Amino acid sequence: MEDRYLFHIRERCSWPRITRLRHTCLRNALSYLPSSSNSNALSSPYTLPLRIRLQPFERTLLSNTLSQLQSESKPQRTMSDLLAEHAAVILFFRWSWADNVLRLALTELDPEWVTRCHRGDFNAALDVFRSSSRTRVRGRNDLYDRRYYRTEQLMRDNPELRERNGVKAEEITVMPHKEDLDIWKELGRFVLSNIERVSGFPGFRREVLELLRLVEDQKVLRECVERMVEETPEFPPDDLDDSENADDEGEGDDEVAVDAEAQKAKEEQDEERTRDWAKITATKIMEAEDLWDVWSLCRMLIVSKQNELHKVGIDQFITSEEFAEWWKTGNQDGESLRAIVAKKPLSEAFSQRPSEIASLFFKEDSQEFLELEFRRRAHESPIIDPMILFSFYPWEALEKIDAKSLVDLESGLGLDAKALNGTLCTVSANSVNHTLYLTDDLFPSHVDSGYRYPGLTIGNRVVFRRQKLEGTGIVKQFRYFLELWNDCAFTYDPSSRTFYLLQTLPGLKMRQLEHRSGFWAAFDFFDFKYRHRSTLSIQRDTLRQILAEHYDPSYSDFLVLIDSREIDLANLEFIGQGSFGRAYKASWSRKPTKIYDHTEEGRGTVALKVALVEKSFDDQAKFFVELATVYSALAGDSSGCVPFYGFCKVFVDETGHVIDLNAINALPSSTKETFALVFDFAEQGDILGFLEKRLKPEEPEENWLVICGALSGLAHGLMTIHKKGIVHRDIHPKNVLVTSSRQAGEDEIEFDCLLSDLGEGKDITTTVKNMDLQSLTSSSSMTTGSYPYANFMTPDITNHPQDSSTADDIFSWGLLAVKIISNGKIFPLLCDDDGKVLYLAGLMRVLERCLDPSPARRFDATTLVVVMDEVMDGPSGLAASAYGGETEWYDGSYELPQVRKGLETDSELNLTPGWLTLSSRKRKADSEL
Repeated sequence: MEDRYLFHIRERCSWPRITRLRHTCLRNALSYLPSSSNSNALSSPYTLPLRIRLQPFERTLLSNTLSQLQSESKPQRTMSDLLAEHAAVILFFRWSWADNVLRLALTELDPEWVTRCHRGDFNAALDVFRSSSRTRVRGRNDLYDRRYYRTEQLMRDNPELRERNGVKAEEITVMPHKEDLDIWKELGRFVLSNIERVSGFPGFRREVLELLRLVEDQKVLRECVERMVEETPEFPPDDLDDSENADDEGEGDDEVAVDAEAQKAKEEQDEERTRDWAKITATKIMEAEDLWDVWSLCRMLIVSKQNELHKVGIDQFITSEEFAEWWKTGNQDGESLRAIVAKKPLSEAFSQRPSEIASLFFKEDSQEFLELEFRRRAHESPIIDPMILFSFYPWEALEKIDAKSLVDLESGLGLDAKALNGTLCTVSANSVNHTLYLTDDLFPSHVDSGYRYPGLTIGNRVVFRRQKLEGTGIVKQFRYFLELWNDCAFTYDPSSRTFYLLQTLPGLKMRQLEHRSGFWAAFDFFDFKYRHRSTLSIQRDTLRQILAEHYDPSYSDFLVLIDSREIDLANLEFIGQGSFGRAYKASWSRKPTKIYDHTEEGRGTVALKVALVEKSFDDQAKFFVELATVYSALAGDSSGCVPFYGFCKVFVDETGHVIDLNAINALPSSTKETFALVFDFAEQGDILGFLEKRLKPEEPEENWLVICGALSGLAHGLMTIHKKGIVHRDIHPKNVLVTSSRQAGEDEIEFDCLLSDLGEGKDITTTVKNMDLQSLTSSSSMTTGSYPYANFMTPDITNHPQDSSTADDIFSWGLLAVKIISNGKIFPLLCDDDGKVLYLAGLMRVLERCLDPSPARRFDATTLVVVMDEVMDGPSGLAASAYGGETEWYDGSYELPQVRKGLETDSELNLTPGWLTLSSRKRKADSEL
């Protein structure tokens, strides 16, 4: 789901009208809640109460945390079930998952919204509700939390949703699942007995504290909620778009002047109204974000309890020079809780102008005012007391790790133990959970199954890397500590008077991947590690055995050993053979498939590339090094490239055919072991074959759109690998594959052009510099004599292969585009009724730059993506009619020597008259009418 759409959902779900309806639901829930003697579930006047349950890991966390804290505290005062139930309802409505579901239901399932945005199709609206529930914006850092399992459980628990044709606001609410009522009451009792302890926690601030303190007086409590309903404005943002038109235009200069003055006054009034709306809505978004999660609540309860012994150390930290540079400390609203507030200017908060972010359904000025107001308030709002956030350990509690233990810490994380030597220490893991929280879909496995990522602990002690605080950047990012650094802790060395950040090794790996490839690279990596958790040690040992001195722990970022028994070797379909070996279409029982960023494994089709026997494990470890160089750089961010899943061991006979071990009793003596690479299977084939089937007769403009879309997809793939420092060096038609996908709820099939055979690429920042010319030119795909598509190589590669650069890939991209245009089956489909080709002018100019003999004059991949978007969607491109113009076709009025040179290699093309297009003649004829 796109970032801008997620922000729009958060914005719309925080409208004052939605907040008012939410308060109404809370009021009714408090009024109709049964006493503890009632065995029925939560009663309600609503016809559609959505039952929301805690996940198993949340019940485990809550039970363990409450038991631990209650055993360490004084006996609590007796409390009636009714008070506990009222407290539970208040907490339930501030629980992030319940609040998210309710706001989305009130917004997306509203009959007026269904009519307006889905033409009355309730199932379409329900699909949006379901997909939106799977992803939420977590915190002000716009990190996203995946909630796939929660959403699927929600839909199973509430099957009646599918039976509705619409849901009015007065019909729908949320309620705890009956299986969770007891633990909700237990939480209510604990919070009422420990209000001061939770005060200031996210989700336990002003509004909630006021309600909790009124629980014992039910009449006053209901009056307070009623006041919250009445004081919340009730208007939607649509009000801004329905302003009346200005007075009808009059005649004469005087009337025009009056109209202009009135128009200016109206514009000022509209701007003021927009500002007012932005302030109100920004306030509601901030309030809607003040929620709590079970995992963070439990962690903060334990941390705050532990930190009562280390208040002096924490006070030293928030008064230190490095902390005071960015933040100031004071009391929050006269309470004893300390408030940490940013004191740096807003320049960073406003570094990106909101007008650069496309808005959905809103006028640009409305979106800009709202973004600026939201960022200002987020910047100025206080953050929680470090006492309830940091795990602080005294210096004497740290123990250095012995050398023998260091060797095992790289297990599956791809961290070099030698590089960490001398910086690691451990602390007892008795109470505080330092498990890395990435998303709601990954964290439960740690609690439910007791699984810990490799490198997190040794025995019952948490492993940390110790680093001086000033070199980490954590102080500057203090506001996002809970989202970004929740696995960390602090310590203080009194002898050197130095603060240190303690990072767990999984957290360290996460931040490395995030810095290199983005947050979702880290998510994919740890999701990958969990799915293969039972074989990590086997994979590591096997890779060490295969690669020997070439082994590097970082290969575990992407390189998976797949059990060949999971692949149906008995029913392979031969695809072709190349310099690497034979390629087959195969079926794999554990192929990973992403659904809304959730990965599921099941049987699917893959491409199996079986290496020649000469490329055995012992002899060709260097090939794996080159493969790892590329795919470790792309870990988690391989958009525009054919996904690579891993490799497996296979056995082949003397002819090179794969042997199905299940079909024989014993291996023949001539059998040899080799390896096979497992890629996704591009069912649409290579780019030329796809276009030959996809393009239609007598539709030249539509055909150009398809071609440009394919070339744009290829440009995106180049942008991805070039950003990672990878040069492909082997771009030709057979290495550009096409796959298809159908988005959920949509009939239209989308096609993606993807780069393949990246293993023959090189890391221009490291590998090429370290390889000697002899080994480089000996590669089967680099020697000109055996290069299958030598015509796609630049003279630079042919003559100086060690100097290959990203500009060579751009040149090959241009040659591929020319090859597509001049293809014998495609070229006729780009012609008009007279047989004259319509050359798209924008694309011709792009190709001329990409084919320039000087590498410095060619576009880089990022620019190429932008200009290709302009060719398709710009005012003179294929979408020109949307701007009230016409698509520009090449009319021969300027020279394109490089493009002409490429096209002239095909004798079928008649270029001289063909440059003057029908479109130009039509415009001339139209002007004469």
